[in-house]
Amino acid sequence: MTQRRDKATVGRGPEGVDRPPTVTSDVYPENDSGGGAGVPGTFTFTPEVKGAVSSTYSVNRDEGTTVQAGARSGAQISWTPPESGWYALQVHGTIKDGARTASAFCSFTVN
Repeated sequence: MTQRRDKATVGRGPEGVDRPPTVTSDVYPENDSGGGAGVPGTFTFTPEVKGAVSSTYSVNRDEGTTVQAGARSGAQISWTPPESGWYALQVHGTIKDGARTASAFCSFTVN
């Protein structure tokens, strides 16, 4: 007898942990340009998994910064680019049992 394995469930931890958070910004949209050097923008990290307690982000592979999730399990940051150019934002969530979600990658250009 052959056992069929569902690729979506093989090796998975807690439900949905393989899904990265959604990242949105009011000033710096993904794969686009906006804002400018010294212009702050708000980034919202929305988890795609229940029980998120924090999000950890880094810009251009800098040291990660962890922010606690809000009442609706999302996190929001304000970030100000020091200069014009291309930036890459990486974000992952942590759920209450300590499991880490997949990472989201978002790039944008600062005018």
